[in-house]
Amino acid sequence: MNCRRDEQLCINDQLIEDLESVTYLGAIMDNGGGSEADIKRRLELASQAFAMLGKIWRSANFSTKTKIRVFNSNVMAVLYGDEM
Repeated sequence: MNCRRDEQLCINDQLIEDLESVTYLGAIMDNGGGSEADIKRRLELASQAFAMLGKIWRSANFSTKTKIRVFNSNVMAVLYGDEM
């Protein structure tokens, strides 16, 4: 990560291209070494997961404890990278 080289990389006489970013094990890594893209993606996924829980969140049929457990298992797991 975050290293510069002038020569091109070849493996078995095949040229390996440089990439701006790559997704590995669910995390976005870019050639600048930062994590902004990965954090932004995780926040968007967590926001989408929370939006899908709207009916449960507003329902009086579920206890607060149950709602928090559903939130933790669906939203927080996505936010911290356990969505795979």
